[in-house]
Amino acid sequence: MGLLRYVEGSWALDQYRERFLRHDLDCLVDLHKQALMNQCRPHFATVRVFSTDPDFREFNIAQISSALAAQYPTNDCMFDLRYLTVRNGEVVDAHLIPWQYLQDGTVPGVTDPDQFRVDIPSDIDPMHLEPGAG
Repeated sequence: MGLLRYVEGSWALDQYRERFLRHDLDCLVDLHKQALMNQCRPHFATVRVFSTDPDFREFNIAQISSALAAQYPTNDCMFDLRYLTVRNGEVVDAHLIPWQYLQDGTVPGVTDPDQFRVDIPSDIDPMHLEPGAG
């Protein structure tokens, strides 16, 4: 039913669901007899970055994308970024930046960083709080 609403234009898909649908249609190419869209199966992750820099706009999106692509080489990877600010060996702030803000390689025009502030996760591995750990 959702597919019909999408096709008729009354329902929008987020990028992840659209890529998943394109992948599924590629798997059914023998049935629908349309050209392949060459869509790899999408993989969505939430990536954690630990940093002593409180400015969450200062991270390397390309490096994160490359690391995910290396870990999931047959997938089309997308991610939300959970940016955790570390001070004196503990996480003092957390921001969650959705994929829609990251997909072009930058965090564009963020005038209010508080719009991305979230609760600090309770499942933080203390190993990641060590200097030089990732």
